[in-house]
Amino acid sequence: MSFKSKFVGVFGAAILTFGAVAGVAAQSASAPVSVQVNGSGKPLSVVLENTQAFGAVSYNADAAQPTTGKFKITVSDPRGTGEGWNVKISASDDFRADGDKSFPLANNLTMTDGSLEGNAKDVSKSSVNMTTAQQTILSAPTKSGMGNVTYKDINTTVNVPAGTLSGTYKTTLNVQIASGPN
Repeated sequence: MSFKSKFVGVFGAAILTFGAVAGVAAQSASAPVSVQVNGSGKPLSVVLENTQAFGAVSYNADAAQPTTGKFKITVSDPRGTGEGWNVKISASDDFRADGDKSFPLANNLTMTDGSLEGNAKDVSKSSVNMTTAQQTILSAPTKSGMGNVTYKDINTTVNVPAGTLSGTYKTTLNVQIASGPN
């Protein structure tokens, strides 16, 4: 047998062997990957702060006297549930001073034009004309609002009606946070 015949025979056997190996069916395997993400165990919270006091006004028998201040509302949602939330605000009563002095809350206290900052996403803010009924001032839809957000520099105006007697008039603002979008 010549060298050429031996070479072709060996080479042919290698090709047949390679072909047989290449024809083996592919196999695969899989394994699940599971990761548990736990909430912080801390509750949803809200804080209301007066950040700029209201200035004094002078008695005026003929015209309302506006005075302005600023508030901020801070919300923390560390739960990790994606439930969303809403913050409602109300006042406890009309403005009252010592004795029988008072003036109505309705149309005399407004909150507008603040800005949002923080890492909570898709938070909505609203202006309110304050009453004793709860009104939504901040909200986050489902799968939003997680983390922290501050609604800061909320311009707050009190219009002291014409003819309001001298005194220090007060009301109390209340905020309440609830789980779930508005």
